[in-house]
Amino acid sequence: MIRTEEILTLSARLSGIFWKLSNTLADAPEISSQEYNASNLHAETLKQFGFTVEKPFADSETAFRATYGQGRLNFAFLVEYDALEGIGHGCGHNLSGAMTSLAAALLSFLSSSLPPFRITVFGTPSEEKGNFKAHLVTEGHFSETNLALMSHATSGKSRAHFRSLAMSTRDFSFVEGKKKPIWGQIKGPNPLGAMGDLITTLEKLQEHGPLANGVILKCGKDPLETLSETTARFAFCSTKKIKIDDFLEELYQAAYQIAEKRNLIFVHKITERDIWEFFPNKPAEDALFEVMTSLQMDPEKFPPGEFDGASDVGNVSQVCPTVHPLISISGGKIKRHTPEFAAATKTKEARSALVKGAAALALLVVRFLSDEALQRKIKEHFTKERKL
Repeated sequence: MIRTEEILTLSARLSGIFWKLSNTLADAPEISSQEYNASNLHAETLKQFGFTVEKPFADSETAFRATYGQGRLNFAFLVEYDALEGIGHGCGHNLSGAMTSLAAALLSFLSSSLPPFRITVFGTPSEEKGNFKAHLVTEGHFSETNLALMSHATSGKSRAHFRSLAMSTRDFSFVEGKKKPIWGQIKGPNPLGAMGDLITTLEKLQEHGPLANGVILKCGKDPLETLSETTARFAFCSTKKIKIDDFLEELYQAAYQIAEKRNLIFVHKITERDIWEFFPNKPAEDALFEVMTSLQMDPEKFPPGEFDGASDVGNVSQVCPTVHPLISISGGKIKRHTPEFAAATKTKEARSALVKGAAALALLVVRFLSDEALQRKIKEHFTKERKL
């Protein structure tokens, strides 16, 4: 049986390679869909540990798939590495991705002492904008996954339990039609006025619907000019994607009615892949909590009713058991998506978090492989709860 101390010691020994990778990304951040150097560094690093790499992958030049081992059980590791425009790695993907890659490397080192298994590392670009994991889910890349794992940097307390919201983003447009208005019978073809009507309707519907935020994308520049189109983008968030879907159907109908009254054409389109809410697997998260406790990471359980924004890892959790621990890089609270958080990923505390976070993911896989009862609990929970 592989001991906790053995994994922790190995993680510390190998961490220098991944600490360098993290800092390299921090010093030269690349935004969504432009992570050419970041994806190459991860792919080349994993090759050093015996992984076979496919790149480009899944219709993306900045995505990759790295595989290792053989066996019935397959573990997917999700590696993020995109940055925020103007901020850099204010979400900490430089460190989070390095931590997840290190965990996969640890298991390649330990494979000879474990039952046969496979590792599939997915380099997943465009998390901040693009929701690439949703694309991987749609393409069926997790159909043979027994457990998906990834980590994310945070501040304050570490957490083994994760919750996130569903989110959908849509563009709504009101466009002038060919039919001329008949004065006295209908309102003039005013796309801006129609958008105002829609926003008023949205606010009323929101009393029983999801949270919505929006911005005007296209409108006229001169109030004396004839306005032919107004377009707005809205993001809708809720605890369940089905609530967003039902709400959108109601909103679409209202928009069509507004357009008809104003002699306009209403058009809507999806601007980003939809994000599903994270579907937790209690046996897996509880086992991870025990692992993190054994590593003296002092994790706290997620307070009921609290959510950590929206993430495309939620889509993965809908098709296979998934864990997404939050690994603290600072005892004090630091707001994510800020330059201060980006700077925190290069501290001594962050280096320690890299070592322990990777060890926690690897140790969970070791426990999974050695405990058939845990395997059954994780699978049965996913199968049963997904039907409810």
